[in-house]
Amino acid sequence: MNSNVFDVIVIGSGLGGLRSTQELLKNNLKVCMITSKEFCSGASFYPGTWGLGMIGPKDEEDKKNLLENILKVGCNKSNPKLSSILVDNVNDEIDLLLKEGVNFKRSIDSDGVVPCFDSNKRRWFGFDFPSAKKVFSKMLEDKNLTVLSKTKVIDIYNIKDSSKGVLVEYKDKSLDILKSKSIIIASGGYTCLFKHNFSLELNSPIVQYLAYKNGCELINLEYIQFIPAYIKPMYKTVFNERVFNYITLKDRDGNDILENIKDLNNLLKERSTYGPFTTRLKSNIIDKKLFEYYKKDNDSAYFEYPKNIEDIDDTLIYNYFKWLKDSKKNINDKIHIAPFAHACNGGLKIDENASTTVNGIFACGEVTGGVNGADRLGGLSTCNALVFGAIAGKNASKYCKTHEFEDFNIDTPFDIEATKEDLEKFKDILCKLRESLYLEASILRNKESILKAKKIINSLKDESKNINLSTANKAILESYINFSLIFLENIKEL
Repeated sequence: MNSNVFDVIVIGSGLGGLRSTQELLKNNLKVCMITSKEFCSGASFYPGTWGLGMIGPKDEEDKKNLLENILKVGCNKSNPKLSSILVDNVNDEIDLLLKEGVNFKRSIDSDGVVPCFDSNKRRWFGFDFPSAKKVFSKMLEDKNLTVLSKTKVIDIYNIKDSSKGVLVEYKDKSLDILKSKSIIIASGGYTCLFKHNFSLELNSPIVQYLAYKNGCELINLEYIQFIPAYIKPMYKTVFNERVFNYITLKDRDGNDILENIKDLNNLLKERSTYGPFTTRLKSNIIDKKLFEYYKKDNDSAYFEYPKNIEDIDDTLIYNYFKWLKDSKKNINDKIHIAPFAHACNGGLKIDENASTTVNGIFACGEVTGGVNGADRLGGLSTCNALVFGAIAGKNASKYCKTHEFEDFNIDTPFDIEATKEDLEKFKDILCKLRESLYLEASILRNKESILKAKKIINSLKDESKNINLSTANKAILESYINFSLIFLENIKEL
């Protein structure tokens, strides 16, 4: 094998990519991990959150109840086989991390925590970033692993079952083509489509679209989680829903934006039990009012934390305010919040082997859909990445053992340097696209607003034909525009 040919190319260095790479290296395979950031990055290591929770069943009986609740809150839109695999394997993955030396925060209540959208207490573990990085970084000593940091995936090629290619742009803007027998996609979701989001992939093509072009099917695209987060100060800081019970959301004049809602106290109590917006519960009116105010006044509602809120006897409130304090974040100012695109429950369709609908292309984590449905229990996103990351790594290893690499030739595209004017147009199109999807196709949407978004994006598509861009920026624009149109075709009014 030459230096640009590998057994497996792993796209993404979050928990899904890391866990799959562990399995690949166990099988002595030559692996290339591509990340637009650094090793150990993505949503799994997002700096703007107080931590990632992980849950698991307490025992065999609890497995049945957990699976039932996954299917229930998912509105039966998940694949029961995938959900069952998640439940059956999650404790093994948590125990493996413990054995390897990853530290976890523990619940104040020894009986566990009731996760977001759940009804029963489960095993709960707070994922610790520093110790996890230390554990996963041991892989860097393996001579079979090549990590390409600050490298963008520009295109994917599916030549034959055992002939795959990935076009990349390095940090110095040069282009290269990497080759492999198999690909594992673990690049995260597509929340980058929206103006306010938690995505760290704002300047790369949408990998789901690159896979879709090669025949990978998509599933459940409409199921995106929107959660309240800080607009100012500390933009993109996650809001903790538990404090809904203790604050008042106000407009610029100091008026309560929720004052006319009937049975407000009970709705706030319900709303404090879950993070993301959901259509299943009556308390979603709180999110809608929050978003209505944002749209109407081009402003965000604000609140002020009451004194000593961090002393409330609640595991999640305690850990949240401890994180704010440790991060030196000021909680004494007025906090403005609005809904942010947080996570995706839809994406690439996979089977029980973490295989997409294209032979030799596997996927895991938030880039996939079907493991969870319309809503997801809190703590299962991290678990999903670990469980199906391991499965993807194991099955890609088996795939490589039974397939011989067949070489192929693809010319590296000739690149151009865009003018300053064209770069400004490029940025403007992306800005308008994100704005339109956020305002017209997020938590407040109907047939008219969806049609409006389609009209805007088709207009942007026409506009994009008249600008000259580098290969990377051209791929970014193409993926955003075309994937947005696919997304709009797959969503319903709320």
